[in-house]
Amino acid sequence: RLSGCVFVRVPCVAPEVPAEHLCSYNVSACEGIESGGRCRISCVWPYTGDPGFAQCPLNNEDPLQPAIFELDDVWQRCTLLYESCVDPLPIPTGYLKSSDGWSCAPGYVGSAQSFCGPWANCEAKLMPTGCMPTTALALP
Repeated sequence: RLSGCVFVRVPCVAPEVPAEHLCSYNVSACEGIESGGRCRISCVWPYTGDPGFAQCPLNNEDPLQPAIFELDDVWQRCTLLYESCVDPLPIPTGYLKSSDGWSCAPGYVGSAQSFCGPWANCEAKLMPTGCMPTTALALP
């Protein structure tokens, strides 16, 4: 028979977020959740979606145990709202913006397209691509 033993349950730490998702997922509600507890994962604006919950294992004894996501595909659950992207100012050289969208400026050729981050600083800024100076196409 054992005596004097104390079973200690400890809270979990927040789940780890891969670097490529740091701008879009908020797991702060999961820091320090009690053993057996649940916490809501949320998307950071301008991302939208429902990544669900994470849970601290029942009877957790490991103080470094991260909460465990309840959904397998959690990293596909927050998507960037394209309409939240802002146009770059000033407009990049080689591009024109009109009510019809982006196009190549005179002296530039290509097919103007736009890409809305996220960028390294978590900014959701639209960046046009696809236009090159016509001089770059000249043959020697």
